[in-house]
Amino acid sequence: MIGEDLRLNYNYKEKLDVSLAAGINYTATQYTLQQRRDAYYTHTYSMDANYEFGKGFILSSVVDFLAYTGRSDGFNQSYAIWNAAFAKQLFKNNRGELRASVFDLLNKNRNVVRNVSETYIEDVQANALKRFFMLSFTYKFNQMGRRDRKQPPEHAEPPLPGSK
Repeated sequence: MIGEDLRLNYNYKEKLDVSLAAGINYTATQYTLQQRRDAYYTHTYSMDANYEFGKGFILSSVVDFLAYTGRSDGFNQSYAIWNAAFAKQLFKNNRGELRASVFDLLNKNRNVVRNVSETYIEDVQANALKRFFMLSFTYKFNQMGRRDRKQPPEHAEPPLPGSK
């Protein structure tokens, strides 16, 4: 297997964050028992965007496009999955977040898998979780590495062993 990915990120005034990505993977197998070769491609393209409106309101969107080529008839498929969310940060230091999310907004999710062994190649499409909604609440109990904690002055010397 060999593949390549490219990702571009853009931030605007700490309000908008956009990321674009593209990737292609080439998978090839060669068999010694049946003297045959099998190869296929997986293409992935995605866009992530987050926008902070102010006062703790955030809109998020993720679109992924997947395409399969070089597989058996009926399994060279392409589809897009779009997830979106709207969140409100709560409490001091934004320690809480209430989020309403929708997954697979277009209701196109598929589960396509290729199984390979010494004697056969099998393409399988199984049931996949389709569109669903979720309401979640997150609370951060501890925020490690915060800068507003009191730090000893840079010129302070460490205490001697046995002293208080």
